Amino acid sequence: MLSTRWLVCTLSMGLCVGLAGTASARSPAFAPALWGPPVLCHPIAFAEGEVPSLPFGDDAFDTKWFFDRDTVVDLTIGAIDARHDTFFHMETLRRGMIYLAWGDNPKTKEIERLVLTLEGRVKAAQRALEAAPEEHQVVARRALGLAAFDLAWTLEGLSESRHGRNPRSSKARDAALELALAHCADDAAVQLGAAILGFMRNDEQALYHHLGRALQDVEDESCLLARNVNNTIGPFMSVRGTRALVALCEQKSKST
Repeated sequence: MLSTRWLVCTLSMGLCVGLAGTASARSPAFAPALWGPPVLCHPIAFAEGEVPSLPFGDDAFDTKWFFDRDTVVDLTIGAIDARHDTFFHMETLRRGMIYLAWGDNPKTKEIERLVLTLEGRVKAAQRALEAAPEEHQVVARRALGLAAFDLAWTLEGLSESRHGRNPRSSKARDAALELALAHCADDAAVQLGAAILGFMRNDEQALYHHLGRALQDVEDESCLLARNVNNTIGPFMSVRGTRALVALCEQKSKST
C-alpha cells in the first residue's frame, strides 16, 4: 500500500541529511540512502557534458570537505543556467541543497538566497516569454517550464531536509510545478519529478499519472530515464522494473 511506504518515508525525512556522515562507508557507488525521501536522498544520473555539476563523490551524501559552501548558490545557478538538461538540474540542485543544509551548521541565509534566485529566474523567464516573437515561443516556453521545475524541485527538497526548512509554502511549490507542467509536459524528467512530488504529497493519483507519462518513452532498463525511475521512486513501489511499473500505472489509471 502507498500509505505504508509513505509512513516509512515520512519518518525518514528528519534523518536524510544526518545520514551523510555514515553513507560513504556503507553505500555502493552512487547509491541512495535506503528509504530516505527521494528528492534529497536519491541521486539523479545525468549524461556527462562540458558543464560540471557540484563536486561530489559516489554515494548520496559524499560531499567534499574542501568545497567552499559560501560558493554553492552561485555555482549551482551558474551550472543550471549553462546547461538545459533536466536530470542535470535535478542532481545539481540536490547536491546544492545537501551542501547548504548538511550537518549542524546549515547555511540558512544561503538557502534563502537560493530560493529567491530561483524565483527570480521564473519571473525573468515569464517576462522573456511575454516578449518573445512567435518563432522563439517554443524555446521561451521550455525555458520557463524548466525554471519553474527547478523552483518546485528545490522547495520540495528543502522541506525534506532536517535543517533547511522550506522558506516558502507548499502552495508555492505546487504552483511552480503546475507552471512547469504547463510548458514542459513532454519532458519525461519533469514528469518523473512530478510523480515524486505527488508521492511526497501522498497524492496517489498524481504519482501514477505522472509516472505513467514519464515511462511512455522509456527505452530499456539501462537508459538514464529507467535508471532514475528505478533509483528514485522505484524503491517505494510494490513492483520492480520499468515494465512492471508501466503495467501498474495503467492499472491504477483504469481504476480512478
